[in-house]
Amino acid sequence: MNQPLTSNQLSRKTGIPRDTCSYILGDCLGRGIYRCLNPTASSSRLYYLTEYGFELRKRFGRDDKVDIDSVDWNLYGWACFRHRTPVLKAVSELMSPPMIYHRLRMKNEKLRISRNNVTDIIRLLHQRGLIEQVYVKKHKHPWYQLTKKGQRIRELLLSAEVLSHGK
Repeated sequence: MNQPLTSNQLSRKTGIPRDTCSYILGDCLGRGIYRCLNPTASSSRLYYLTEYGFELRKRFGRDDKVDIDSVDWNLYGWACFRHRTPVLKAVSELMSPPMIYHRLRMKNEKLRISRNNVTDIIRLLHQRGLIEQVYVKKHKHPWYQLTKKGQRIRELLLSAEVLSHGK
């Protein structure tokens, strides 16, 4: 683990089935190797190594750490849920909601999401301070871009994706 991950992200990264991965995480939590960064979350709980976990990792020759105090992990866990992640990853520049929808469809044709879903998720991301509205000349409706907080969470989501695909 180079950064905090959900059990689903860890499952994809390791190739271990999700239920088995959850069981192993529970066992490691009990042994003090991992800890949950957002224990009050009902879904998308994030796990990261404890100091003991890092000591074990050093024994295997790995010593990289993420500054876990620099991120709101409750917000990151919230962003890891269902359609929020792909929408957040799709916003890479100043974009309108239809542009975000088309980028989502181009990246993943099998993603089941409607234009209305995208608009609703944009509204939620805006309420949480991850994206901001920008009014562009000659356009009636606002366009959106990531805030600094949104950029940081997007970077973490993208790096978790790269890790999970073994790249």
